[in-house]
Amino acid sequence: MPDGDRVRVTVRGELDYEAQDLRYELHEALRSSDTGVDLDLSAVSFCDCSGLNVLLDARQRALGQGKTVALRASSPAVERLLGLIGAQDLFAPPTVDASATGTTGHRHADPRDGERVRGEAAPLRQVGRSRWKAAVTTSDAGAPVAVRRARVPAGSG
Repeated sequence: MPDGDRVRVTVRGELDYEAQDLRYELHEALRSSDTGVDLDLSAVSFCDCSGLNVLLDARQRALGQGKTVALRASSPAVERLLGLIGAQDLFAPPTVDASATGTTGHRHADPRDGERVRGEAAPLRQVGRSRWKAAVTTSDAGAPVAVRRARVPAGSG
């Protein structure tokens, strides 16, 4: 839905592999906006890495067009995923300082955005380099009873 020079998109349900149609919808929303897309993800009940990839793809496409993708509302599921990888700032609303820029206040493309995108991938690479460590609980007889998996950052024991 157009909202001034930005398009507001509300997403409901699960953001997982089955939500790939959202990628197309976000591309269309970017195409029809002047400065970007505002996302309302407050009704998203689940979000995994596939959903995150859709959001990151939209953001990268927006930066390439001198636009932004801003998260205006999100659910606990989305907040948790973005918090785990330190990606909350990637979807921060555009800065509004019309008096300093003499513009409408929306952030325009910065030549350093390409550098930022590469730099923003570092936390994602760190997540990819971590490994799973299994902690096995055994019974008194030594038989495995439960296996608990925990993510261990790369480089730690």
